[in-house]
Amino acid sequence: MDTYICHVCGYPELNEPPWGINGESSSFNICPCCGFEYGYDDCQLEAYEKNKQKWINSGAKWFDEDIKPGGWSIDTQLKNIKMIPQHLLPNHLKIGGGITQITS
Repeated sequence: MDTYICHVCGYPELNEPPWGINGESSSFNICPCCGFEYGYDDCQLEAYEKNKQKWINSGAKWFDEDIKPGGWSIDTQLKNIKMIPQHLLPNHLKIGGGITQITS
């Protein structure tokens, strides 16, 4: 089964892409790590960075503590964000046919 990376916290085991393969249909799923809801919280690219900082500043607490892996490292997980295939960004965040970059 394919897994996908959260655009906010880098959680690498989402069951479906946050905005579908076509970038047009939000999953409206909630990340079990940071609690970000796709299709609701991400109307602007800045929303990813804003919510990431909010999550980190609040102690990077897990939304679903029951699935937090042993030995979890926030630094390692955040590095996953750079590995998100850019075609998986929602279409409304793609600028001029190009794709904006998500920061980590």
